Amino acid sequence: MKLHKVWSWVALAFITGVVWESGYSQAPSNLTYTVIDLGGLRTDGTGTSEAHAIDSQGDVVGVADADTGFQHAFIWKPDTGMIKDLQLFGNGQFTAGGDNSAAYGISYAAAGNGNSTAIRYIVGEGNPPALSTGNEHALYLGPAGLVDLNGTGNFSSGPLSAASAVNTNGVATGWAVKADNVGYFAFRSMGSTLQDLGTLPGGNLSVGVAINNLGDVAGSSDDTNGISWGVIWSHSGGIPVKISGMTTATGINDHGLVVGRLNATVGDGVEAVYSLGSGGAVPLAALSNLSCVAWGVNNHGQIVGATGSGTVIRSPGITTGVFATLWNGSNSVVDLNTRITAAGWHLATAEAINDAGQIVGAGFHNGIKRAFLLTLPPTISSPTVAPGELLPAGGTVTISAVVSNNLAATPVSADLSGAGASTVTLAAQPDDFYSGTFNAPANPSTNTQTYTVNLHAGSGPNTAVGTITVDGISSGLLKVSSTNLVFKTTTVGKKATLAFKLQNAGPLHSAPLRIKINGPFTSFGLLAFKSQLPASSRATVAADGSVWLSLARGKTAVVTITFQPFSKLLVGDQLTISSNATGQPPLVVKFSGSGK
Repeated sequence: MKLHKVWSWVALAFITGVVWESGYSQAPSNLTYTVIDLGGLRTDGTGTSEAHAIDSQGDVVGVADADTGFQHAFIWKPDTGMIKDLQLFGNGQFTAGGDNSAAYGISYAAAGNGNSTAIRYIVGEGNPPALSTGNEHALYLGPAGLVDLNGTGNFSSGPLSAASAVNTNGVATGWAVKADNVGYFAFRSMGSTLQDLGTLPGGNLSVGVAINNLGDVAGSSDDTNGISWGVIWSHSGGIPVKISGMTTATGINDHGLVVGRLNATVGDGVEAVYSLGSGGAVPLAALSNLSCVAWGVNNHGQIVGATGSGTVIRSPGITTGVFATLWNGSNSVVDLNTRITAAGWHLATAEAINDAGQIVGAGFHNGIKRAFLLTLPPTISSPTVAPGELLPAGGTVTISAVVSNNLAATPVSADLSGAGASTVTLAAQPDDFYSGTFNAPANPSTNTQTYTVNLHAGSGPNTAVGTITVDGISSGLLKVSSTNLVFKTTTVGKKATLAFKLQNAGPLHSAPLRIKINGPFTSFGLLAFKSQLPASSRATVAADGSVWLSLARGKTAVVTITFQPFSKLLVGDQLTISSNATGQPPLVVKFSGSGK
């Protein structure tokens, strides 16, 4: 693969532009990743594979050994858990019928913002049948099908090209040999339209390696002295901006954070560095003073790459002496092998990380080089029970939480332990919100039942929510003094009040009643009815606007309705009053009035 021949230098990590995003909940040191072997393309199950990119949906692309004896581009999708040969993708072949191919970039654009449906873009390189083996062209797979980018513009006569990355707008970057076969140059493309990004003044070589969703490209260019520098090409155009002290840039996020490498000698090889603004290169934390390289960065500023002794290169040349590495900040470095428990794995290089924290790369599984996907378990936060007070027998309560990192759609459940224990499944809502409803027993076996609520995703650990207490059997009896309140004609804009009484008329020693009042507590039409409950009734307002109060045996609560007409129209409404009184249906209090 010619792209690897251009990229595979001894490397260091650096970042430039902005600091890590504050407030992001980064992976704690004791959190364990699930590791997935993405498999291979050979039908006998043998052969190597390596992953190069992952999109926001968890789809992964890379390259793997095929039955043909060549290497083919692949895609792996989490909904099927299966690897697919992109050589046979859709109606055409990723190499237009050739032998070798590889996929280096993938992006996903959701429906909306001009897209009638979701769109997925894939870029890489392939060997068309008209060329000899080893002469790859940049390939672009989008809504219009497969496009050979080598046949456009001033790149049309060049024998070699490769596309390295693509953003969610379908804009790709890479490199290509120019028509005169002198040097190679970075490009930015939209479909088959290519833009030569040029070089630093006097330079002859440039490579586009990464692109963000604004269209900014990060890569490298030589100068008039033939020295390679990390550079950024702005989406607004102009000559590339040199990053002092950097040999090449390998990743860029939407905040302008750039990662890359710098040739330097420390210990056995090189050290990782980063730069903030124009301040030059500053070391990233290293593992045991070893060489390291950064390959990718997400929008939270998390960086992935590899660490090892001596030369650290991209996945074609990895060994078990190289360790996949995660940086959560300039001084926070993690050997990802310490974050997995799966047997038989050595994670060698981490190539990309998406905003959900999923990491892809290559390692060795039972001695075979394989593409891997690391996924954090779903994380549950902000668990709530609403309303949190006592429930009447037969009442309902909503259990909810925010569940992040659940790209695999792991079922989320609430376990309620106690008498008549049960499980509530929480349904996925927008923005990582999950909710479900618990229905309290209509005829509980005891006066009061308390449930302890714990949430979990799949077989993951429990997250404590709290308790739910259900009022049990009650021989209380709810009475209302009036079921129909009619206001006298009231001057428009003035207020009038009427009241009715609620009484727990249960027998001696009966339990208190838990009473719920549903009704109009805001304006209705041109009239405003307001319920005013005395403080002595210990009334509370639930999330749904209903009013709850407890009423001991023999006690009375006064409910006052305030009427303020805004016109002369006659209008009315009603309150529905329910309780945990055994066998008693809800009571209805109607009221009406008009203005003058």
